[in-house]
Amino acid sequence: MSAVRPVFSMVRERAEFVVLAALVLGSFALPKGLPLGVGALGVVGGASVAMQAIAIVLIYRSNRIINFAQLQIAGVAAAMFVELTYRRTFLMGIHVVCGSCVRGAPSVIADEHFALPVTHAAWLLQLNFWLSALAAIVVALLLEMVLFAVVHLRRFANAPRLVVTVFTIGAGQAFAMLGLLVLYAFRDKHDYVQAFPPAFPFHWSATVGGVTFATPDLLAVVLLVAISALLALYLRRSAAGAVLRGAADNPVRAQTLGVNTTAIDARSWLFAGLIAGIAAVLTAAQSSASGGLTLVAVLTAAVIGGLVSLPTAVAAALVIGVVTHAALWSFNTTASVDGVSLLVVVVVLLVQRSRRARSDAAGEGWTQSVELRPIPRELRNLDVVVRWQRTGLAAVAAVVLGLPWVLSPSQTTLTDVVVLYAA
Repeated sequence: MSAVRPVFSMVRERAEFVVLAALVLGSFALPKGLPLGVGALGVVGGASVAMQAIAIVLIYRSNRIINFAQLQIAGVAAAMFVELTYRRTFLMGIHVVCGSCVRGAPSVIADEHFALPVTHAAWLLQLNFWLSALAAIVVALLLEMVLFAVVHLRRFANAPRLVVTVFTIGAGQAFAMLGLLVLYAFRDKHDYVQAFPPAFPFHWSATVGGVTFATPDLLAVVLLVAISALLALYLRRSAAGAVLRGAADNPVRAQTLGVNTTAIDARSWLFAGLIAGIAAVLTAAQSSASGGLTLVAVLTAAVIGGLVSLPTAVAAALVIGVVTHAALWSFNTTASVDGVSLLVVVVVLLVQRSRRARSDAAGEGWTQSVELRPIPRELRNLDVVVRWQRTGLAAVAAVVLGLPWVLSPSQTTLTDVVVLYAA
């Protein structure tokens, strides 16, 4: 018995990685298994999820709030990028200024007449693409900083963190409407979606397990590695990164030392906006490899990372991508993934160790009005206590395992969101 306790303690210490490893091994047990190409598709799809999870973790570490508007901000940037690239808006501007530089030709789109620029100069098309991508990233940065400015108003700065988190949900709906307005403005009252994504001006390709990956797919993985490495270097090696980590752990102590915590928080939001813009451009340029970027997947990855661990959140996002594509390969649907996400979140929340920072332990931010005290150590080994603990865990496991079989896919997704909100 004494030899088992250290193993159990180690498993509990690294419960997230144990659960993630079990998910990967379970993917091999599916009816069609996990071919190499399908696994690679999952890694590519998980890269976009990982970027958004990084942004959510950065903001939570600095402000102790979950930014539920993160995906909507990226959605506005993606809509802007697609429209600017497809309409060749910047080339139209050049055509207005210099008519002989870029020739315009009439075109009919969605029963509406337009004058789209026609040019054989490759560098002009590349210029329009990069300017469109830059504009999308700038839009994401601006929206992120607007939300940061509102959150740091005196009314919200002194409010409980739960209130501010709920506010970001409403802000996300407003940004979603803004994305629809962008499409409405460009498409002149027609809701037509482009059948093909914007193409990068340079071409990369790689074949893994019989699956061919294009430029945006490879760039998603490369940029994820680059962003993770640069953030790790910045947070651990630079003086500014050390100040950011210290201010996130204990903002009151940082303020007494003369640190401008608002400026430090702004850096986290700035990084989150930059990452959201990059992820938006890559997701818009991808075809089907991304597998559908959902809030449930992003929040699941962030929650598995305890909302503080960037490496764990990235690993969780990649595993979620692999499991999603494995389920799609075996069952031709991802409905079961929502149930698995719910199970994973519940298991991780039950067994993962507390990762609250010192500021949380000191009472910073929102806490429950009635604190739930743990079972006293003297009573933990009593038979009645152990019996009730096992009964409770068995009941929770039965509910979690049975809900996906009883609820519809939409109800399962709603249940996932409710559990993630409560986490």
